[in-house]
Amino acid sequence: MMKKILMICLLTCGVFLAQQTLAENYSVGGDNPDFSTIQGALNGSVSGDYIIINDGTYIEDLTINHNVTLTGNVNDYTAVIIEGKVAITKGTKAEITYLTIDAAGKPYAVQTRGMTIIKYGDIQNGFQGIIVKPVGILSMYGQIVQGATRNGIVSWKKGRIAVENSTIKNNGWAGVKVVKNKKKMRVADTTLENNHLGIVLKHSRTANNEIWRDTFDSNEIGIKYFSCVASEISNTFTDNTEDTVIIP
Repeated sequence: MMKKILMICLLTCGVFLAQQTLAENYSVGGDNPDFSTIQGALNGSVSGDYIIINDGTYIEDLTINHNVTLTGNVNDYTAVIIEGKVAITKGTKAEITYLTIDAAGKPYAVQTRGMTIIKYGDIQNGFQGIIVKPVGILSMYGQIVQGATRNGIVSWKKGRIAVENSTIKNNGWAGVKVVKNKKKMRVADTTLENNHLGIVLKHSRTANNEIWRDTFDSNEIGIKYFSCVASEISNTFTDNTEDTVIIP
């Protein structure tokens, strides 16, 4: 019996290690790249692979349908620009780091139905910045989201968002908008600046929402609640027309 258990453990470990060693790095752009386009690299990669994007501007709309990491220039996120939108499909885990995504003229910059990690870059323009669909999860750190016609980040129903150490500014309506949320929303250590609304929560009574140590600067309204509440800790309000509005 012990031999059988040991054999199963060894086989399981072998499969796990094989999966780890199968991950590949692919390059896009620059000298002698593996692929000339980002979507080509996505199509040619498998789950667990890394796609390293060399400096340049890439005019592409992207679809990510398997677990993958996209990385730009770790020293200068403005050196790699994607002019287009990025869609992450249901059940997919994507990590997007050190990139600028300029979605001017597009309905959104990023739309996720999967689990998406976005760090150390700039998302700008588009009608919406980031859309988190009802089954989507967004984790964002050290990121800029700016210049959307409507909302920097918008989440509906069972979407889940966690934003930390980021800057969300100059969006036409809300920096962060959460509607009928049934999952936890967290915005912490983040600056929300020069939006019409810094954060707006609508009918999200069942969610454990956290707004902690954020700075609200020069918004029309810092935080607006519609029939919901959130845990607020140590936020700073500066030069907003109104700091907090509560509509029962």
